[in-house]
Amino acid sequence: MILGEGLFQADGHPGNILVQQGGRIALLDYGQSKQLGEKDKRAFADLVLAMNRGDQRAISSALTLLDVSTSKDDISLRSEMAYGMFDTRGKVDPFDKNSPIKQAAIEKFPPDMFFVLRVVQLLRGMANGMGIHDFSTADQWAPLARKAIAKAKKKDRKRQQQHRWRAQPLYDLAAYTSPLRV
Repeated sequence: MILGEGLFQADGHPGNILVQQGGRIALLDYGQSKQLGEKDKRAFADLVLAMNRGDQRAISSALTLLDVSTSKDDISLRSEMAYGMFDTRGKVDPFDKNSPIKQAAIEKFPPDMFFVLRVVQLLRGMANGMGIHDFSTADQWAPLARKAIAKAKKKDRKRQQQHRWRAQPLYDLAAYTSPLRV
């Protein structure tokens, strides 16, 4: 949902999930619902794919596109921080003196991305509680991120074509008319 339409529920802890008869899932309490805009959704898709590939430079660039700024522009620290915030296989302990958050403080963090971070933290907690230690949201979300980027590129091409069409006059009226004489 985050990488699809951008709409998601950020409070999916076990108390807000019911398993109904027949195995159907019911989600409760939509007080923390959020919808990412196209720009943030695209930037988050870039981040997911960069983490999926393990590309630290692309991870750092994607954080910048998400408008996350840190006190140090250290690619390794920013990458470790991104895994801790946005992938269930990463961990960042803000109280550890060696934490990337202590070494490169977050100076700016977009409010909407806090809700994405919350979803990842809830998923990490549930996976750990069930003894699943090799689960990665970046790996699971990579196919959805590819689709989101393809969809965004298609929209961009369509927008550019429409802009080009509007910018080119069908004909120049001044060339076919003479000035008015009074």
